[in-house]
Amino acid sequence: MFITSALLVLAAANPEVTRVLASIATSQGEARAHAVQGYAAGCRGKNRFAYRNNKDALEALRPTFKDEDAGVRLAALGLTACYPPDTFGPELVTLTEDKDPAVRERAYEEAAHAESTEVLLGLGTQVETCTSKLDTLDAEGARWCVFALYALAENGRAIKDQALRARIAELSAPMLTANNAKLREHALRNVDLFGTAAQVEALQALAAGDVRAGGERATDEEKKKAKALMQKVKKRKK
Repeated sequence: MFITSALLVLAAANPEVTRVLASIATSQGEARAHAVQGYAAGCRGKNRFAYRNNKDALEALRPTFKDEDAGVRLAALGLTACYPPDTFGPELVTLTEDKDPAVRERAYEEAAHAESTEVLLGLGTQVETCTSKLDTLDAEGARWCVFALYALAENGRAIKDQALRARIAELSAPMLTANNAKLREHALRNVDLFGTAAQVEALQALAAGDVRAGGERATDEEKKKAKALMQKVKKRKK
């Protein structure tokens, strides 16, 4: 107990950490982004405990996720390496809908490995929105929905709650009949990972080639995969 307390005191007083935090607080634009990158790098360096154990730093770093400069927001996503998985849940979910494509894509990558129920629920809401727009999704919209499906499943791998895992398959199933091949590909993958007999009907539709009009039709290979997966999930309890 004494050693842990001593480490925290040393971390708070560490001049290297103090210098980087001061730079984050006083800099703007590219200089601030560079300072945030420096903090994230410090969390993986030889002095990493001083960075990770600095409780005062956490609240000072949160605003960087909302910085007006996209470069700073992008750099902030590297801070997920510094703290436990649930630390930046709301920030991650918000940045998966960022106006800057580079920030948005990186946010989905971090969300995929967040191991966070909060992030899982946020991604689930996004997938539900995608489902409601399946008939009107353009190529760009479909691209982000693919990211959401991927991140939803990857994040879900670390979730132990069986109801939440089943929810991933439930949310993914409507995408099996999307007119976008990438959406169907990721939906198949998600159902393979988390699906149960509850998804048999949706798989039957894809196996029959019954996808929405106006886009890419189901291939013979997709139909074959759907049929095989249908037999697989039938053995799993709902």
